[in-house]
Amino acid sequence: MILAFYNGYRDNYDVILPLLERHGFVGWFFPSSGFISTPPAEQLAFAARHTLRTVPNEYPDGRYALSWSELRELDRAHVVASHTRNHARLSLTDTDQLQGEILGSPQDFEKNLGHPVRAFASQSGAAYGEQPAADRLIEAAGYQFVFSNLKIQRLRDRPGSGRG
Repeated sequence: MILAFYNGYRDNYDVILPLLERHGFVGWFFPSSGFISTPPAEQLAFAARHTLRTVPNEYPDGRYALSWSELRELDRAHVVASHTRNHARLSLTDTDQLQGEILGSPQDFEKNLGHPVRAFASQSGAAYGEQPAADRLIEAAGYQFVFSNLKIQRLRDRPGSGRG
């Protein structure tokens, strides 16, 4: 069983992390790197534009996304993977936008975590093999695993990568 948490909400750190650690479970966290990189004052607007559900006034300081420092802490004992840059669907027809979502996100993670991520999940949970243009970019990004709504697909081993 894989305990997966999507989007990069702050409560992943405040609520989920203590529960996982108390019970000895490993979580798989799939944040959208653009959400994490958005300044707190703009996070509710970002969420509304990118189909991320939030509860207004949940956090008095206005920060709804994980911070990069919180994600680095999660990364020490759990798995961090990509959920696109801006919580986008793989059915995008704009090639540049699709590239930014699939190739830009792992660049954000490598820059902020110091290592590549190996797994990918899109917003709609499309499986590898359903979107040829996206599949080519997923391969170019070097992902080993694609999580979809119905399955987890192993694509290949990436030499020298022991991280998630």
